[in-house]
Amino acid sequence: MKYSTSATASRNRTMTIHYVVPLARAVAFGEVDRGIAICGSGVGACIAAKKAAGVRECLIDECFSARQGVEDDDMNVICLGGHVVGNALASELVRIFLEARFSGSERHRRRLAKVARLEGKTWNPEPQPPARGVVQDTPISCSDYGHKS
Repeated sequence: MKYSTSATASRNRTMTIHYVVPLARAVAFGEVDRGIAICGSGVGACIAAKKAAGVRECLIDECFSARQGVEDDDMNVICLGGHVVGNALASELVRIFLEARFSGSERHRRRLAKVARLEGKTWNPEPQPPARGVVQDTPISCSDYGHKS
């Protein structure tokens, strides 16, 4: 599975959108299978990722939804709050998210098709053409945001 993280290790304030939008586009176009977006609260990352059609993102802070979001809703971007989630939990959430697989059940496929119609596109679980632009791939930890586990 291909995945990418989108953030900066800089302690200077940055615009989340500059990192998350290229990540979301890469996921939407099939350049990567999944994305991991982290900002202070996770909210800004989630709002920015939501702007790319085909991205199914959610702000996650507990293990059940990290798995269920993928299994039932084919979530392809997990958003985490670096000031909210400690290092150990963040690592566990990312592991669960990356190991989970979409169930493919008819009920879940119908739900995703309805969401795709709202976005004005046909939902297709197959990879799309490569995204244009640059994708940040900078490993970070929650401590990069001043959070101590």
